[in-house]
Amino acid sequence: MAKYTPELLKQIKDLMYEGNSDKEICKKLNLSRSRFYVWKNEKKDFRDIIKKARHIAVANMEGSLYSQGMGGKEFTEEHVHARKEKGTNGTVLKEVTEVKKVKKVALPNVAASIFFLKNRDPENWKEKNEVEYSDKDFEERTKKIGKFFGAVMGSWNKKNT
Repeated sequence: MAKYTPELLKQIKDLMYEGNSDKEICKKLNLSRSRFYVWKNEKKDFRDIIKKARHIAVANMEGSLYSQGMGGKEFTEEHVHARKEKGTNGTVLKEVTEVKKVKKVALPNVAASIFFLKNRDPENWKEKNEVEYSDKDFEERTKKIGKFFGAVMGSWNKKNT
């Protein structure tokens, strides 16, 4: 059985900062999940640290997701090219190494943008539209449908009798 120590608490906090789930943390630290949840229920300092660490991990992910969705971030790539300059008889005169720095701009990630908007502003970005009907609406529609089918059946009965 693992002991509740400041060192273990720091390890748990660090793993939470990295985005690990409770299950993953328990597995990595060889800690039973039942013990983890007992501590979570009984120890306020444990609960507070977990809550804060989770909040930080989520905030970091939100920032990363936002950055990906926005795009436009510049980064530099280095391309190293080595070539040999040869003389007329085929012997190598000198080796030349060229380093070329290339500036690139990351394009916005549409999937990240959609995911961010659906979760941060679901009222405007959710896919599922819900329509609410009152009992009054239902009764009125039912009466209209009944009248329509009654009229159709009445005219059908007149033709077939």
